Amino acid sequence: LKKYRKNTNLKIALGERIINKHQALIFLKEELVDYLQIDLYRIGGITEAKKVVGVAEIFDVQMAFHNAQGPILNAATLQLDASIPNLYIQESFYDWFPKWKRELIFDGTPIKDGYAIVPNKPGIGVDVNEKLVEELKVKGEEYFNPNEPVWVVKGTWRGFSKDSIT
Repeated sequence: LKKYRKNTNLKIALGERIINKHQALIFLKEELVDYLQIDLYRIGGITEAKKVVGVAEIFDVQMAFHNAQGPILNAATLQLDASIPNLYIQESFYDWFPKWKRELIFDGTPIKDGYAIVPNKPGIGVDVNEKLVEELKVKGEEYFNPNEPVWVVKGTWRGFSKDSIT
């Protein structure tokens, strides 16, 4: 990464796999990033993320949080976004959420004209559909499909096989 930084004028964004503020500090001190993409659930929650945000601000690094883990994390991330001075952009998959994910939070974090609407209810700003949580509970071990990446919503992968590429 140091070699890449030295040989490019491109802006560098990384961080979704950073798991603590000490790791983030290494990238900041070495001036290896322009944008930090930490993830609230990997970094240790909102409090730890806020600490990283503060240190990133000292280094003039902007935040572009990783945000691919569903509607509840999305709601929490939006609250943090709204409270920090060095937000650059927010990753969002809300437009691609299946219906059940939107219903899980009563469609509480919509996107309008390309912008997330920050909910203004207490806490993370959304209510959780407890009835839907009960309906969606997995009984027993969930089926593992070796042809689907683990990061996709089960049953939604439209991967390419070598036979489908022409």
